[in-house]
Amino acid sequence: MLMIFIPAVMAQIGELTQLQTNPCQSVTHAGSTDLQSCNESDSLEKSGIKIAQASNPRDRFLETYRRYREEFAFKLVELNLSDWAPAELSNIQEQVETAREQFQTGDYEAAYLNINQAIMDVDAITAEYQSRLAKFIENANMAFQEGRFSEAEQQISRGFQLDPENVELVELNSRVQVIDRVNQLLSEANLARATNQVSQELTILEKILLLDPRHLEAKKHIENRTAEQLHRAYSDAIAKADQALDEKNIEQAKKYMQAANELKPGNQDIKRMRGRIVEIETEQKYLRQITLAITSAVEDDWYSTIGYFEQALRIRPYNELATKGLNEAKAMVERIESLKQVLQYEKRLVNKRAVDAAQIHLSNAEPFLNQSRQLRDLHDEIISKLQIYSVETEVVVISDEQTNVIVKGVGIVGRTLSHTIRLKPGDYQFEGTRDGFRSVIVPVTISSGDSPIEVEVICRERI
Repeated sequence: MLMIFIPAVMAQIGELTQLQTNPCQSVTHAGSTDLQSCNESDSLEKSGIKIAQASNPRDRFLETYRRYREEFAFKLVELNLSDWAPAELSNIQEQVETAREQFQTGDYEAAYLNINQAIMDVDAITAEYQSRLAKFIENANMAFQEGRFSEAEQQISRGFQLDPENVELVELNSRVQVIDRVNQLLSEANLARATNQVSQELTILEKILLLDPRHLEAKKHIENRTAEQLHRAYSDAIAKADQALDEKNIEQAKKYMQAANELKPGNQDIKRMRGRIVEIETEQKYLRQITLAITSAVEDDWYSTIGYFEQALRIRPYNELATKGLNEAKAMVERIESLKQVLQYEKRLVNKRAVDAAQIHLSNAEPFLNQSRQLRDLHDEIISKLQIYSVETEVVVISDEQTNVIVKGVGIVGRTLSHTIRLKPGDYQFEGTRDGFRSVIVPVTISSGDSPIEVEVICRERI
């Protein structure tokens, strides 16, 4: 607080300071210095005994005077009494001066009583000061809140007489000084609000707060408009996110959902949106696996088809489409592998049982030939092999009528000079036996389309 110095008070304070600093130089009784009292006072101070504990009137005065000088003299300056309570100021000054004079004449009890009364009067005027200042502040605030601005100015002015630098009065005075401009801006803001010019309204309201930071109506309108803008932005982000999800645009939906979550974190709409995103992402993953499975089937890659259908079932267990597709793909693989096995042992096709088994596999594959090129190619290849292995070649067996000839696994030729038989393509063993001679084995391979061939089987080596 800025101190308004009163010359008379400051002069008195200076004199009192000198008096307490060396009272023995100025205090006399009947024209002589009271050396014994001074010595006693000095002795008390040097011994460390507080003067306040002394019982003699002189020491009580000195202690009370010290309190006045240190605690109360400056209050007279701070209270600015010359502007609003000059009589009280004059009375206190007279009491202090009287106490000084009484001390100088040795009337210590009267001096003590007067200086003590001066202290009580300072306390009383301080309480009056605080009460008046509080009342002026209260009246000024009430008048301002009720729109009685001239009366508010009057109360502020009276309050300034007591405390020109009172923070609350200074702030309120600044609000009163700009009230006309604030009211004008408030009318402009109301017009902008009525015409739904949100940005302009907010700009005007911010100007009001620059002039009057405590303007409650402007603050309220800014809060309302800000909340409306936030809600509008949030609703717009949610609507765009929903639209993006309807279009299965997950990345765009996540972008708008993030924007909405920044405006209103953890809102129920955000939870719903996340659920939709998970659902659509799951659906897209599932459809991708189904698409890859179908593509692999079209490309005749049935092992990959099985893998993609299995992935689809991991995403959607017990899904009917994926389950059916997986079973059909596995069945196709079984058909293909069964035909491959027939071809792996194609030489067995000379055997009727093998031919019958191959025919069963062919019959099982025929309804599905249009679904798999490799199944159809295997089917056709087996048909061709069956035709090849069904054509017989003429074989002329030459012997000496002494050797008994058989074809292992096929039948007996017997003892002959020449005998013709018919055999299908394959590997054969002609065996000749004769008593007293070593047996002979003649291996023969018959290929499809071979011309008639001759096989000589004669036992020549005696045992």
